[in-house]
Amino acid sequence: MSTTSSIDVSLSSRNVDSVMKTAEELRGIVERYLPEVENPVVNIEEGASQLQITIDRDRAAALGISLATIAGEIRTAMDGTNATTISRGDRLLNIQVRLRDNDRAGKPNLDAIAVNGRGGERVALSNVARIVEGRAPTAIRHENQERVVRVSGDLPEGAAATAYQALLKQTVGEHLLLPEDVKIQFLGEAAEVEKFNTKILFIIFTAVFLVFGLMASQFESFVDPIIIFFSIPLLFIGVIWIYKIGNQAMSMFSAVGIVALVGVVVNNGIVLVDYTNTLRARGLEVRDACLEAGQNRLRPILMTTLSTVIAMAPIAFFPGAGADTIQPIGKTFVGGL
Repeated sequence: MSTTSSIDVSLSSRNVDSVMKTAEELRGIVERYLPEVENPVVNIEEGASQLQITIDRDRAAALGISLATIAGEIRTAMDGTNATTISRGDRLLNIQVRLRDNDRAGKPNLDAIAVNGRGGERVALSNVARIVEGRAPTAIRHENQERVVRVSGDLPEGAAATAYQALLKQTVGEHLLLPEDVKIQFLGEAAEVEKFNTKILFIIFTAVFLVFGLMASQFESFVDPIIIFFSIPLLFIGVIWIYKIGNQAMSMFSAVGIVALVGVVVNNGIVLVDYTNTLRARGLEVRDACLEAGQNRLRPILMTTLSTVIAMAPIAFFPGAGADTIQPIGKTFVGGL
């Protein structure tokens, strides 16, 4: 069962027929060449049936009939027009002119509707127009005055949206002949990840800088914070392996977990380095101070680490409401610690 809707392609154009045709072609390409994508759909669903009256503009112009005249006659025939008002006692009654109910119940008979041509002669509407039956979309979305159609699909659980995005772009480039009046844009989770990458790198850099500044002021040294920061890269070993073992892809929430995890990992380093400095002040050599600090501070560090891991385990490994959002943060903590 799929858990994400990561494939999302936006098609936009001022030509309605062109963008709809392209969307259907794209959906067929995804179904044929990317079978891993589940339930590829076009977001424009056909709704109620409609009758579209197509006008032969050249013929209408030759007969001296304007489009406004044709539209007015059709509106009068089908919806009616208030021709006049009569008074009956103290009431005013509108007199409405339109086709009989029997003539309006089914498909309109264009021969029954006539318009005034050049010179005042009456011309049957069937001479300049025809009726096309179709279905109207339930909703129409526009962006920048252009019709926008989305083709979307789901990915299997654990599939990496970024990898499929690259494969989708390659497949579309090879098999879809994009019309000149249609623009294509690849959206979905992969696009959000790419957009978020720059921001998360800035957030991580800011967090590390603030932590470094705080420790430098507390230790009154620039060397000790740098030593503590050497513990940060080690957290990525566990984070990568826990996702590798679970056959899952990292997400934006995993990055949020890494930012929070940096602070927890640094705390353990502070405990170790601070006690090492205390032993150095007592006269021990560097090597002896490091060995002594590691032995004496192993138990408190393990206690704090295990308490956090045990507390995060239910969040990381047990499903529930909102698990897709919170589980990556829990797994990042468990693996990193």
